[in-house]
Amino acid sequence: MKYLATLFLAKSAIAFQTVVPHPHQRHAAVSPFFLPQNPLLLLQMTMDGGDAPSDMDDSAYDSRQDVLDVARSLKDKFGPLIIDSKAQEKLKSVVKELEKNSEPPIDTKGMIGDWTLLCSTASTNKLMGIDTSNLPFFNAGIVKDIRNTLNKSLVVQQKIKGSPSFSGRGITRVDHVIQYMPPNELSEFSSMLPDALQSLNINPLEVTNQQVVLVHKAEVESTIPFIKTKLALESIVLNIAGKSQYLEPDGADLLGVNVPFGEFLNAGSFETTYLDDELRISRSKVGVVDQLRVFIKVPSTEEVVKEIEEAVETASMEQASDAAVEQLAAMDAPSDVEEENDDKDYDNDFDKNDDDTDDNEPDDKDYDNDFDNDGDDDDSSPSDVESSD
Repeated sequence: MKYLATLFLAKSAIAFQTVVPHPHQRHAAVSPFFLPQNPLLLLQMTMDGGDAPSDMDDSAYDSRQDVLDVARSLKDKFGPLIIDSKAQEKLKSVVKELEKNSEPPIDTKGMIGDWTLLCSTASTNKLMGIDTSNLPFFNAGIVKDIRNTLNKSLVVQQKIKGSPSFSGRGITRVDHVIQYMPPNELSEFSSMLPDALQSLNINPLEVTNQQVVLVHKAEVESTIPFIKTKLALESIVLNIAGKSQYLEPDGADLLGVNVPFGEFLNAGSFETTYLDDELRISRSKVGVVDQLRVFIKVPSTEEVVKEIEEAVETASMEQASDAAVEQLAAMDAPSDVEEENDDKDYDNDFDKNDDDTDDNEPDDKDYDNDFDNDGDDDDSSPSDVESSD
């Protein structure tokens, strides 16, 4: 029952966190999916960090775990966009070790799906970020509170889609989704503000979710030595959801802009240097800026629900099997009762025979009396002797 209860709670959480858009509310040119309220929470709830590939050796496994641990730690401290120079070096070091200890990916099918950005770096050979330890205000006071609030409210995703037939190399579209869930009160940014300001409503339209979607046409250029994907910006879409009368609770596209000549003016590419079912690492270069990104895969709602239903079905079959065993055991119980009854009947018969024996005791007494009477006849024998004389 505990197992079933856990599955039920997980399914209920998904149902409450996932926002499903109405098909008529999407922009005609694009169809961005509306994200779960917190994809990182959903991923941790359903997968608990994910399992490493079964054929991975020990060194690659340890490197993979180091990347996940460091990326999550940096994400919690700095958010998805890391500007601290020491943090950047730390992330680059563990990623480089994983790339050295693992084989480069060649199958593009594993890239299809929704990937949440854990953290990313952007640096050049001369500019390696900012040493935030030299900025006293950066990690203390109200600035730290504001950064923590923004980190919790901001989610960046990369949605990779393929053609239905998955012909050729298959990837046809990549959407970059920047999702922001704004706080309602100023107190959510900092508790150090005066009381009069903490209750100030900074979200009068009751916006629950707003996202900017950068829609790219995509094409896989090569798979050796790494999977290289070419991108061309086609359109930009603004989608907003809210509780006020002016907004749709499930979200609606309020603005859509098509970008002309994106293939020529806004083209770029990225290489996938590591890939498994739950972790992906990509690198790109824009001018002189080197970019490194660490993604974790967010399972679709359909995949999560299907997995839960399969687990519930398995648990139900196990319960049915246990119930059948109990039923068989219950069917054997009457025979045991009959045996007990037979034993009781045997005991009753035995007792009854004893009673019959007791009833015959007076007959024995009568026999004894008759024997005694015969003894009385023997007592009269002397008189007989005398008479004979």
